[in-house]
Amino acid sequence: MAEISLPKQLSGPEALDSMLQTLRQKLRMNGRFSSHMAYAGYRAEISVKFFPAASFIPPVEQVIELENVPAGAVVSQTATVEESVEIPVRPPNQVREDADMPTPVLTTDDSGNPVEKWVKRKGMVQKNKVKGGNVGEEPIVTMVPTAIPVAK
Repeated sequence: MAEISLPKQLSGPEALDSMLQTLRQKLRMNGRFSSHMAYAGYRAEISVKFFPAASFIPPVEQVIELENVPAGAVVSQTATVEESVEIPVRPPNQVREDADMPTPVLTTDDSGNPVEKWVKRKGMVQKNKVKGGNVGEEPIVTMVPTAIPVAK
């Protein structure tokens, strides 16, 4: 039996990890977060609006204020970076793959019994490493060593 992709819903931690991955990718595009930049501290406001799709769970709106400033440091009163990131509704497995997380598949074990496995696609093409294109090879599929027997 070949692998069959399972469209399982995203867990709370998976949703959070995928949001953080998208935010990280967006902010890396800004020169203020390059490795050669150095700060004595910072103050940040992060506004999160989370709207679950096809769910009975109500949306979440939360503002998080971070302050990591040493005593006596002067903090700019105007924002140096202002970014808005909107994440569209996508199928759960696409969200997982975009965030480099394992995806559930149904396959068979050595005895021919169906088992669910979580596959992580290693070696995804790296983006934004070189101007004008991507660097890397085609993804290599490897199995994560978790198997859950599925009843026949």
